[in-house]
Amino acid sequence: MTTVAVTNVRKAASPTDTARPHSSRLLSVDVYRGVAVAGMLLVDYQFLRFASPTNASMLFAVATVLSCWALMWLLYSKRIFMKI
Repeated sequence: MTTVAVTNVRKAASPTDTARPHSSRLLSVDVYRGVAVAGMLLVDYQFLRFASPTNASMLFAVATVLSCWALMWLLYSKRIFMKI
């Protein structure tokens, strides 16, 4: 009985083959992660200066709701509607 070694040989990838554009899903995950990190930095370096951790968390929640409301009010005032 003869044993034959099979090796997987493939050509070397060129630099243009490895540079693929990111999918939109990965981009949205990166944006979400960036917003979450920015929120954590805001709580750590701004709200914790003058509030306890529990109150700093509440201030962050209120600030988040107010910023979303302000964005929606701006879009509504310019009559920009997005359908999902």
